[in-house]
Amino acid sequence: MAILPVANALHSPVRYQMDTREQFDAMKRLRREGWSLFAIFHSHPHSEPSPSPTDIRLAFYPDCYYLIAGLGTDQPVLRCFSIVEGVVTEHSLSIVTEGGSRS
Repeated sequence: MAILPVANALHSPVRYQMDTREQFDAMKRLRREGWSLFAIFHSHPHSEPSPSPTDIRLAFYPDCYYLIAGLGTDQPVLRCFSIVEGVVTEHSLSIVTEGGSRS
């Protein structure tokens, strides 16, 4: 398992579009390593960590999770969703620290 960062081609604090070359390279690496796409992560710097209408419209990977971090409060909030054919389902999320404790 690995985290494969992909740059924001829009260079915008409010809109995100994966750099097409980096996205292609990441997907190629997934295939080469025999990995499956597990989750796509992005943040909402000024709003709630819920899928926006744009997030829902551009959710092209129904078999993976969408992790959204809300950064608009003092404490960041991380939430997990699946988005399949425009239907959003929230999933519980546990953070496990190195020592094995959950939060």
